[in-house]
Amino acid sequence: MKRIIAIVATVVVAMASTNPAQAGPQRRGRIIIRPQIPPAPGQRGRYIDVDYPTPEKRAANLAELLSLSDDQKQKVQAIFADQDKQTLALWSDESLAADARLKKIAEVRDAAMKKARDLLTGEQKKKYDALSPEEKPAERIHLQPDPRG
Repeated sequence: MKRIIAIVATVVVAMASTNPAQAGPQRRGRIIIRPQIPPAPGQRGRYIDVDYPTPEKRAANLAELLSLSDDQKQKVQAIFADQDKQTLALWSDESLAADARLKKIAEVRDAAMKKARDLLTGEQKKKYDALSPEEKPAERIHLQPDPRG
């Protein structure tokens, strides 16, 4: 009988010393989503930084692809800057659910591209419509898992 009690006591002590809560939480893969704004200066941290093009770079890219005039380029740049401000405001709004936030961001992006397209001449619109999705400045947000887990 004493032997059984000793065995049970040893098992209880062994189970108590290997508490799974003390072993540390398991790490899950992270998905980092960044708004379309320039990265903040300084240390980058452990998250994957996605360097989205600035409104200036996107306007210059569109100007190069479509031969925009200086006036058109400035107007497009202002549209992209406004798009980035609206997108940042949506990312900062914690009251929105993730799917609602993404839907509103897509609406802001589509509205900005409609405004930019309205500035184009007929020939420029034909060139714009012929561009592949990767070449258009309405860049889709890509989700990137953190490789370090």
